Amino acid sequence: MLNVLATTSTAGTLANLTNNTASFTGTGINASFTGTTTGDDLLISPGAGVTSGSAIKVTASGTSAIANGLVQITHSGNYTGTGGLLNVNNSTSTAGTLVSFTNNTASFTGNLQTISATGISTGTALSITGGSSLAAGGELIDLQMGAATAGNAINIVNSGAYAGTGLISITANTLTTGPAQSITANALTSGSLIDISSNGTAALTNQKGINVSLTGANATGSQVTYGGYFSNTHSGTNAENYGIYGVSSTNVGNSAGVFASNTGSGYGLAAVSSSGVGVRGVNTSNTTSGVFGFGLYGVDGQSSTAGGAGIHALNNASSGTSYGTHSSATGAATTNIGGYFTAT
Repeated sequence: MLNVLATTSTAGTLANLTNNTASFTGTGINASFTGTTTGDDLLISPGAGVTSGSAIKVTASGTSAIANGLVQITHSGNYTGTGGLLNVNNSTSTAGTLVSFTNNTASFTGNLQTISATGISTGTALSITGGSSLAAGGELIDLQMGAATAGNAINIVNSGAYAGTGLISITANTLTTGPAQSITANALTSGSLIDISSNGTAALTNQKGINVSLTGANATGSQVTYGGYFSNTHSGTNAENYGIYGVSSTNVGNSAGVFASNTGSGYGLAAVSSSGVGVRGVNTSNTTSGVFGFGLYGVDGQSSTAGGAGIHALNNASSGTSYGTHSSATGAATTNIGGYFTAT
């Protein structure tokens, strides 16, 4: 019904609609196609010659807030389709960027992209699906903070009484030899790779800072597994390394910086050293009574099982002077005990 054809033009404007009336509140172009089923209400085919140009370009230069956006897509019906109210589809590209959001304004404090889904229940606000072609070096999400020295790459805030399975949930039930999560910070000095904190008054029995649970019957026997494996092998002059450093500040007798428990026939705590000390217990308190009914201990071992041992010391050295147990008591206190043993 309207055909604008220019097969030889190399520049200029083929169709121009202009309304420069101040405070205009009407509609510049109104197209109604209520009978469309499988067709296209608007089809723009720029062809293969477009390089730095655009098939659709929306430009605004005002400084006033645009409440509904420069480009607005509104659907008033109960949309249940899977194609999307906005669909960007390119099945032949092997490189490039399909969607790009850019704002390089200095000191920008707004939001580059906002997704609001306050009514969501079992759906997903943002779904990204990869395929089997993803190779080493590929990422489904790539966040780069550049030279930033502060701020957060990811910030998750929850204001409700959350009781779900995790604000961050990673499920990888087909994972075999690779890590489900990897964190690397080779320039780390005195900081921490991971900080976990909870400072409140609502703590109850069974509260855990970190909960690791590995279960299942191994199909192959005689396997050695670890609930937690820590390695600290820093080298350097007089380097003092700790694999695990535990601190407990309560005055209750059963508290411990490190507590080890075994319900089988093994050891609650097994410590092996090839050149130093397997277990070293130090008590720096001057208190002589009140914690375990007798005193404060560097190492305290207890066993309530027949044939068990509170502390089991084994020395397999073949030469030199070595000790299964080495006890030393020094200081100005009136009573110093190198070893205290009782059987009841």
